[in-house]
Amino acid sequence: PSADGFVLWTRLAPQPVTGGGMPQENVEVTWELLSDDDKINVLQSGKFVATPEMAHSVHIELNGLDSNRWYRYRFHAAGYTSPVGRTRTFPAADVMPEKMRMAFASCQH
Repeated sequence: PSADGFVLWTRLAPQPVTGGGMPQENVEVTWELLSDDDKINVLQSGKFVATPEMAHSVHIELNGLDSNRWYRYRFHAAGYTSPVGRTRTFPAADVMPEKMRMAFASCQH
């Protein structure tokens, strides 16, 4: 993440441990950036083509967002909708937060 953006990343893989389970064809994925409140307010959206060559992974780099703000996101592909995820931008470079928690996850197998 940065003060004005972050990366949304997912992989289409109904069988993630046994090769992914996706057909050897391109799949169109719609992504949505949502406000972090009770209403579903789409702030940005777009389309991405997930390809077999990239293991049907999706990598969207977003910038120009407000600093130190929570956002929600989701993906739509092949008639399915992902659960809603949540992420946050960093504080502005000249702001010292009281505390910071960060998690790191890796998809390496």
